[in-house]
Amino acid sequence: PLKVPMCCIASAWGFKLGMRSDKTFSCLNDKIEFIDNDFMNYDHGKHMDALEKYRPKCTSVVDYFSEQQAKEAGLPYRPLEEILGYAEDAAKYCERVILIPKTKDGLKEMVNHLKPGWLIGRPNGEAFGKADVLPIEDYLEYDIKFHLLGGNPSDQVKNIRAAREHVVSMDSSFISTHTIKKIYWSPHVRPEENVI
Repeated sequence: PLKVPMCCIASAWGFKLGMRSDKTFSCLNDKIEFIDNDFMNYDHGKHMDALEKYRPKCTSVVDYFSEQQAKEAGLPYRPLEEILGYAEDAAKYCERVILIPKTKDGLKEMVNHLKPGWLIGRPNGEAFGKADVLPIEDYLEYDIKFHLLGGNPSDQVKNIRAAREHVVSMDSSFISTHTIKKIYWSPHVRPEENVI
């Protein structure tokens, strides 16, 4: 959405537009449907301002790291109760709020606190090498619906195939960032051939 008119082209092809809450959207023709957060520099006030301004259908709130993971990543530790409070705030502006656990215990706790309209978010790749991603099987232990967060389309396809009845949505900045670099993805060719 930061690249006009790419947002209009994406919308014309049926994609819903998303952005991070630390960015701005300047196109007057399209609507933002998903607002992600900059979890490495999460600013709850800025995130709420973006939700109030754009009124997306869906948003994420900052990822839940263990104290050890947060320390290793150089991030402030936020207890689960704080993140659930953020989700309550976000629910005032969106139909769906995505909670993103980075530990198996965190996943279990978040599942136990889900409210109507809340989803669990499942990353598709390492969070910039800062945290391990839980295997898809850990999510399938629960009777939940979840959102596949961005990443490599091949990983997303693999995860959709493994969890088809659980996945209700997904996002990908890959499409916009790689289009700019003249890289595309096709399920019919090897990744190294996906370059124009």
